[in-house]
Amino acid sequence: MIKLFNKIRHHLLTENKFSKYLVYAIGEIILVVIGILIALQVNNWNNERKEQLDATELSKSLIAELEGIKWYAGQRLNIMENQRKLIQYVINTKEIKKDSVLSITDSLGFPIEPLNFIFTFKVHYNPRDDVYRSALNDGTLSIIKPKWVVNDLNVAYSMSTKRLSDHAMTENEIIALINEHVSNEYQDLFSLNQIKDEIGSWDDEVTNTILQKISTDGKLKYLLSSRLQVLQFKWGDLKYVVLRRIEKALELLKENAQ
Repeated sequence: MIKLFNKIRHHLLTENKFSKYLVYAIGEIILVVIGILIALQVNNWNNERKEQLDATELSKSLIAELEGIKWYAGQRLNIMENQRKLIQYVINTKEIKKDSVLSITDSLGFPIEPLNFIFTFKVHYNPRDDVYRSALNDGTLSIIKPKWVVNDLNVAYSMSTKRLSDHAMTENEIIALINEHVSNEYQDLFSLNQIKDEIGSWDDEVTNTILQKISTDGKLKYLLSSRLQVLQFKWGDLKYVVLRRIEKALELLKENAQ
């Protein structure tokens, strides 16, 4: 093609047809410009196509991560719900039965010392967010369109950690007070050091004695009531705020990935 253009140009110059050559030269420039514009457009299409594919893959990875976080949040909710039930039972029952306590802790699906679950066990919420964090740090999160999907995604991830951490300080303070009280008032019972299994459970006699003592321990019941209130806030925030944000972000991402 280039040889043909050169031949035409040479022919026009040798015949001294300058006006025709000028028209030809302008036409050749127009063709070159059109070719460049077409090449740029094709390049833009390719870039847009690649970005769309990258956005789809990122969306799928975020969907998988959020599904994992949703499952994790459900597990945390289940543990908090059982802890709430147990503390409610302990502070509202005059004659605490060990079997009733064990029926609640056994439903967790993992072994735990009942007294520890009542006094000091704290439900931590630390979901894995590697995909989101990496995309946020390297700027690739911006390839997901439309922009408001990213905004909802940011809210879901930031809320999933911040919302519950707001209660952490209060909960830690109450647990510290419970530990101090139990150490002072129950030291003679725990000093027997009668551990019966690998998870650190106290033997039946010690456990039953402490459970019965809780029934008449007004200060401990007050501290446990305060702890129950914090648990209720945590549970409500996780179920009705955090989890719903996660579900909304999942719905939007699934629509965007189709």
